[in-house]
This record gives sequence, C-alpha cells and structure tokens, in this order.
Amino acid sequence: MDKHPTHDLRENDLESFLGNLGDFWSRHGKVILITVLVVLAVLLFWQLRNRNIREQHDRQWENLSSATSPSAFMEVSRQTDGTARYMALTNAGQLWLERVAMPMLASSEESSPNETPENMLRSAAEAFEQVVQASDAPLPLRLEAMLGLAAVAEGRLQWDEAAKWYDKVAAEAGETFPVHKARAERRQALMDRLRAPVTFAPVTSAAGELQGPLSGELPLPGEVPMPVLPELNPEPVAPDAPAATPDETPADAEPVTPAPAAE
Repeated sequence: MDKHPTHDLRENDLESFLGNLGDFWSRHGKVILITVLVVLAVLLFWQLRNRNIREQHDRQWENLSSATSPSAFMEVSRQTDGTARYMALTNAGQLWLERVAMPMLASSEESSPNETPENMLRSAAEAFEQVVQASDAPLPLRLEAMLGLAAVAEGRLQWDEAAKWYDKVAAEAGETFPVHKARAERRQALMDRLRAPVTFAPVTSAAGELQGPLSGELPLPGEVPMPVLPELNPEPVAPDAPAATPDETPADAEPVTPAPAAE
C-alpha cells in the first residue's frame, strides 16, 4: 500500500494548475497586461490633473490678492475663471469708482491721460456688467456689481437709472443678504436729496461787493472768483540823503555865531 497518496495528488494538482496557467497566460496575457497598464495610466493622469488644478487655483487667488490697481485686476480676470474672475472684475470696477470720487488715490505711475472721469466710469460699468450678466456668478458678487452700476449712474447724474438698480438689489437680496438690501434702501432714500441742485451762498469780496453765481446752480471749478483785495499803492518814498560827516558842512547852512562871553 502507498504511504504517500495525498502528497502525490497535491503534486499532480500543482502541475496541472501551472500548466493551465501557462496556457491561460499565453492566450490572454497580452490583454491583461494592456488592461493593467491602461488603468495605471488613467490613475496617473487623474492625479496629475488634480494637482495641476490645485496649483492653478492657488496661483489664481495669489494673483488676485496681490493686485492693487484696476488694470491689474482686469489682467487677473483675463487669466482666471469662476469666482476668482468675478471678484477681480468687481474689485476693478470699485477701484475705478474710487478714483473718480478721489483722483488723488491714483499715483502718477499708474495714471494716464486717458483716465478721465468719464472713461473710468465707462470701464467700471463694463466690468460690473460682466458680473451681472454671468449666470454662474455668486449672488453676493452680482449684488455688489449692481450696486456698482447704480454708483456709475449716480456719477453720470442718471438718477432714474440708479434708482432702478437699487430697487433690483433690494428685491434680489431679500432676507438672505440683509447687508446689501440695507445699503440699497439707504441709498434709495437719498435719491430726492441727490437730485436737488446744490445752492451756494454768494461770495463777498473784501470791498463789500457781492460776487459769484446767485442763481443757485452748481458752479464749475474755477468759476467762483477769489475775494478782491484793496489795492495798496503807497506814494514813492525818496531815498534818504546821506548823513553829513563832522568835517563836512552843508553849503547852504548859516554860519553859527558864538555867544558873547559873560563879563
């Protein structure tokens, strides 16, 4: 009787498995290898793509945080997309509005002769309109852009247009964004005062005469005359004659008679 029947069966099974595996690999090995390589390539591509997206996202926000002028923000908006782009456009428009209100904010290096108030208002309006018209822009940024368009309308003295934008902001903000709604309503309440012309008191000169516009219209820069000071025309003073020295006697001076001596 064989003492190792189990061992022989195991060896036969192993030989059979290896033989079948060789046959299977010879028939399907290339397909399996190609499939594994494709899966690895897809995983590698996915990881590289995600890393590039993260780096690009970080770079966009870094450029956005380092921009300090309207032109810089507009350049960032052309290089970015999504929320970063809409934030860059909104910031550019707000900086243009600040320059219109306070021209001294623009340094001599950044300003140019073309940056007139009207041109800056036009550039601000174009930036805000891109945000308002974007359906994928976040609502807070769209509300900020609407408030910016209302400010542009005020700068152009288009009060009805400004009131329309304030009404739209208050309607779309609702109770979700109470800060934007309060800003719009507060500005809307000032519309009547903003429409009224500014009245200046007449300018009184030092001579007591009334000068300057009395019609109540807002004068343009340089139209209000300066006070007229009285002219001071003193009589010319002749130069002092040189003082006589002790040794010199004027020619027209009378001789001095000595006093009589006392007896």
